[in-house]
Amino acid sequence: MKQYLALLCVAALAACGGGGGSTPTTQSTPTNTSNQTSSTAANSQNASGRQFYSLYNSKADAVTFDSSNIKKIKIDGVDIDLATIGGGHFNDWQGNFGGIRSGNANAPAGVSDWLVYNQSGDLVAGVVTKSGNNYAFYNGKFTDAAQMPASGKAVYNAGVVQFMQFNGLSSQTLSSSRFTADFGAKKVTADILRDARYGGNIAINADISGSKFASAAGAATQVEGGFFGANAAEIGGIFKNGETVGAFAGKK
Repeated sequence: MKQYLALLCVAALAACGGGGGSTPTTQSTPTNTSNQTSSTAANSQNASGRQFYSLYNSKADAVTFDSSNIKKIKIDGVDIDLATIGGGHFNDWQGNFGGIRSGNANAPAGVSDWLVYNQSGDLVAGVVTKSGNNYAFYNGKFTDAAQMPASGKAVYNAGVVQFMQFNGLSSQTLSSSRFTADFGAKKVTADILRDARYGGNIAINADISGSKFASAAGAATQVEGGFFGANAAEIGGIFKNGETVGAFAGKK
């Protein structure tokens, strides 16, 4: 097991059911710096799979990752296989959360809720609740630098998991949003719908560096993420705004 640390801490909340929405953006055709197209070439630089975690109210090494299998994580010493954890299916996401309990759950002891993006071979993301703490994470094989577009824009239709709390209220939601990557300006933006009771919509703003992106230091919404697969086919990451934490993942 090999651990990689991320520079983002997000709050852990106890939560139950909710809803969400999406915001449209405009898409133009990205320009690549390379003619490589194979998935193998795209992932060769990151074959070991670089991992990230975010946590609150727990030790710094609470979440660790298997360098040979992006779908295996460990939380507080408990192994979790995201490929077989089970639960209900919600497009590319799977889980049991809030009042939604369905499917063949295969969660280890101590894990009460989860929503994970686990249908891709290059990216996993989600939130897992264990022993009352919610852990938002993403993990995957970054797009090779040679396949990152140098200009143009791309729109990613992404699922968004939010765990929210405010003034005694709490909610978990799985909604959708459109993330725009402006490769020329080196920016990632999105508008995530959030109930006004929990603070209203969340603006995502991050700067692209290579195949990764992150918010500015001290930003109201902390964001960290990256591009995955051949030619930046997928996007994934985590965010925190006030007492809301979450993860997102999707495709062009």
